[in-house]
Amino acid sequence: MNPKTQNQEKPAGEPAKKKHRPPHAKNNGNSELAEDKNKRKDELSMKIAELEKENAELSNLVKRVAADFENYKKAIERERERSCFLSSMRIISKVLPVLDNLEAALKNAPEFSSEEIQETQQKQSFVEGIRMIYSQLLGVLQEEGVKALEPLGEKFDPNFHEVLFKKESEGEEEHNIVEVVQKGYFMNGQLLRPAKVIISKRGE
Repeated sequence: MNPKTQNQEKPAGEPAKKKHRPPHAKNNGNSELAEDKNKRKDELSMKIAELEKENAELSNLVKRVAADFENYKKAIERERERSCFLSSMRIISKVLPVLDNLEAALKNAPEFSSEEIQETQQKQSFVEGIRMIYSQLLGVLQEEGVKALEPLGEKFDPNFHEVLFKKESEGEEEHNIVEVVQKGYFMNGQLLRPAKVIISKRGE
């Protein structure tokens, strides 16, 4: 046996020596784990913040879209109502001259005495028929929000009245309405037709 080899062999039963890691190496490992854990925690927090921001933006977008759609529906409904109202105004404006003619016919209808009734029964029935038609037509218009404008004695207002001419009138202030030639009409608070009037003026 080689003496050198013999010297290198360990005696039987002698325990193997353990390798000892330096204390600073262990601390470095724990520090790296902690840093990695904190880094992942920070990344997760950033990701959560981004998701929360996106969620808030989407929520605001949904609210804006819903509000815009609601406004759109209201605008469409207002336009529909306005269109219906304008259509009604056009139709009723065409009916008003018929009402004017019926009023004029009734205003000029003769009054019959009791002695004349027998002889003029048919004429009287005709007048009563016109009166009934006038009342029914007026009732229909009133149900639609139509209201007569009869400004006799009021001060002239160019927003509601149309002057046909002026005339001197004793005891009247200037620009007072002394005669209504044709009634005006409102429909649901809006002017449908101005009243045609005669107003007073100062004497020369």
